[in-house]
Amino acid sequence: MRDWGYGLRALPHAELKPGFIGVRIYPGHVFEALLNAPRIWRGLGVPGMQDWFATAVRMRFSRPMPFQIGGDPMGERTEIVFRAARERVRMVDWRAASAPEERA
Repeated sequence: MRDWGYGLRALPHAELKPGFIGVRIYPGHVFEALLNAPRIWRGLGVPGMQDWFATAVRMRFSRPMPFQIGGDPMGERTEIVFRAARERVRMVDWRAASAPEERA
């Protein structure tokens, strides 16, 4: 299980099924989410939370919701579609890349 920085493991199953995206839904009230924040942060489930693997997901909202890409605001959306990429992208593990080399 990888973390997204600061120990965030909100999508703990994301790497279990290559070619799929991990979808995690928590339908609880925002105050319940705040109470459960430490468990959610560590990637642990809480009552009502559901996880799926999918190749494509369409989410529709009953009202416009704030939308962002990479932390940049992109307006509001009432629908978002996610699709798993066909091609793979090699990522850099900066922790391993910045670790001192072992000497023989």
